[in-house]
Amino acid sequence: SDVGMVRILFDLHGAFVLIVLAVGWAVSAVNKRREATRIRTKKKVGSDRNVAGVANARCQVAEPLPSPLPSLCVVVPAKGVKRNSLRNWRSFLDAADAYDGKVGIKFCVESDADPAFALIRQKILEDEQEEPGAASRRRRGSKKVSSRREDLPVDVVVAGRAATCSQKLHNMISSIATLNESDAFDFVLFLDDDIFVYPTLFVQLVHDFLASSGSQCSSGSSAGDGGDGGVFMATAYPFDVPSPDSGLSPFCVAAYHLRLIIFFSIGGALSRFAWGGCMLFRCRELVEDPHGLVRAWRHGGYSDDLIASAIANARKLRIVCGASAIVAQQLDASEWGSFARYWNYCRRQVFVLDTYCSPFERGVNHMLMAIHAYLSLGFLGAVATNAAALVAASLERFHLVEGGSVVRLGWSSFVFLASLALAMAALWRFVAAAEDLIDLLYSSTGVTVKGSWRGWAKWAKVWAGMCIDMTSFVPAAAMALASPHIEWSRVRYSKKNGKVREVVHIEH
Repeated sequence: SDVGMVRILFDLHGAFVLIVLAVGWAVSAVNKRREATRIRTKKKVGSDRNVAGVANARCQVAEPLPSPLPSLCVVVPAKGVKRNSLRNWRSFLDAADAYDGKVGIKFCVESDADPAFALIRQKILEDEQEEPGAASRRRRGSKKVSSRREDLPVDVVVAGRAATCSQKLHNMISSIATLNESDAFDFVLFLDDDIFVYPTLFVQLVHDFLASSGSQCSSGSSAGDGGDGGVFMATAYPFDVPSPDSGLSPFCVAAYHLRLIIFFSIGGALSRFAWGGCMLFRCRELVEDPHGLVRAWRHGGYSDDLIASAIANARKLRIVCGASAIVAQQLDASEWGSFARYWNYCRRQVFVLDTYCSPFERGVNHMLMAIHAYLSLGFLGAVATNAAALVAASLERFHLVEGGSVVRLGWSSFVFLASLALAMAALWRFVAAAEDLIDLLYSSTGVTVKGSWRGWAKWAKVWAGMCIDMTSFVPAAAMALASPHIEWSRVRYSKKNGKVREVVHIEH
């Protein structure tokens, strides 16, 4: 019958989606276990040689590094104060301490009325000491302050309100504008303010970039055009750690990220995508802007990582993402306690797919949106029909209804359910491998994530979160195409022809 044929098509479609996910998670798990084994071996060699401190950080990377390392400027666009903000920001200082080279940190806020501004000055920095006349030598729009380490300058840059792009991009661009010849940084690393990094992350990112480019550029050097072997940037990706008291909303977010992680984990050291929470560029790439990245950000830009990925792919430049380029990201119930918060997040993630800076990017983004919507609908069709069949079979089993239900389990249902079991097993193995790797990387911090996904209740939430996230994608995509407006952190953005055209700051 026609109904039976539709059921079979839904089941096979859903099975295909699950098998693809299973293969992706399985390959990702193998890569993570291989990296964990490599790090354990390196650590054993380091301990046998009584290696500590910065030298130990060097031991954890796969290949020798230049000494000193290329100079690095870390830019952190910050807004507001969250539960773990202070811990996260201090982890940036710890990573800077482990970096064997010139390094500086620039926190960038919208205004000095932002609570983040006061917290950075009061808690992150030990004191504020200036030489006589130093105030007159400050760069415009920034406050130079001292850090706990004499050779680690920390700035708090006040960017002002965005008018032509997202506030995050405006903060990033304002920090780039403060870079000058006296800074002489080789690399610029952008970090989100809500991530907790491990101490050797900065070393790892620079190593990944140099190893992929074949460059051994030391501090103060500057390779010419093409000197990086086509490498455009290095990136990392987040591994979500829901808090023990988390409800369903954090798992909806985690389910979205768990699918995306595959694209960062199966390509060896290369990826076609970037994560805006951690992006490393050559400084000249931003100051000279040879590929128009900063120009695209400034003039109507909304998504930092999507624009960077599109430019790299359009120009056949490489995005590097090493096996250890993974960051633990806690999903606190206090911040993700409501479904409305998740729905806004989902809408923003889909909204970016209708923003673009070129016809190439528009085609890629809309293709991704269409493919995701098509796969989601087919998957949800299989879930719905099999759920209905299971309910009907249960009701008939207990004689609550008479037999003869139109919706019954068939051979295609068992194919779908077998594929589901395979996907969840592969996901379980990937989560275990990722937790093991993260515990190794974060071992010196005392932070452990092992067991954070343990328990049948949490895995039921993972499955429910995946279904809800795929269900939410379709209406979110329709709204992104139909409505030009989105709200993000008390700022309302309006787009036209793929670019941000109006920015309204909501006062209350």
